[in-house]
Amino acid sequence: KVLPARVPVLLVNGASGIAVGMATSIPPHNLGEVCDAALLVAAAARDNATVADEDLVAALPAPDFPTGGIIVGLDGVARMYATG
Repeated sequence: KVLPARVPVLLVNGASGIAVGMATSIPPHNLGEVCDAALLVAAAARDNATVADEDLVAALPAPDFPTGGIIVGLDGVARMYATG
């Protein structure tokens, strides 16, 4: 009742593209970490609570680049999760 799908596939596979004047670039994430974060959000929603940004970053620390990309510094990742 909380999530629109059993697994948020968009986060696992990632996406990029341009359509009607808007662009998106969502990097792929680790399947296990995405499921852990989804369970965390679902449990909080069941109790009508929210998940703190720090807890979300602990469950889903950073994107997973299958081509070997490197993230230098995780401060930007935490800011991305907090602000979109």
